[in-house]
Amino acid sequence: MSDRRTKRLQTEFARLKKQPPKGIKVVHCDNFRRWEVDIQIIGRHPIYRADETFRVRFIFHNDYPISPPEVTFRQTATHRVPIHPHIYSYGVICLNILGKEGWTAAMTVESVCLSLQSMLASNREARRPLDDAISRHSSRQPSGIGFYYDDNRV
Repeated sequence: MSDRRTKRLQTEFARLKKQPPKGIKVVHCDNFRRWEVDIQIIGRHPIYRADETFRVRFIFHNDYPISPPEVTFRQTATHRVPIHPHIYSYGVICLNILGKEGWTAAMTVESVCLSLQSMLASNREARRPLDDAISRHSSRQPSGIGFYYDDNRV
């Protein structure tokens, strides 16, 4: 395990536990390799249930924070994958900050969670990405998909 990664994640974890932003909660931390975070949409929303919570999984590679973590929504017994034009039915998220070209080492788990929370809160289209059915049979790892970021309206 990278010392830089471990130190950085320890700092991020301590901050998120001590002062979590509203609607963000770390629910599982597996030896700083994998985290699960709940992201809540605060208040009423036209697509999501009032105060609905979604589960997000972060997988950190040895070169974090130089490279982005793998971030996906998870479906569990109590959480569903949100319906959104940039979120695939199996949880993969098409968001430029999660790719190598949009990521910077200054970004944190908190900043990613806030971006996801904002992305969900601003969504007004109850649909999946247009290529959801096709991509379901390809790579389920975000790093294995070549996203083309062409729409930042939703």
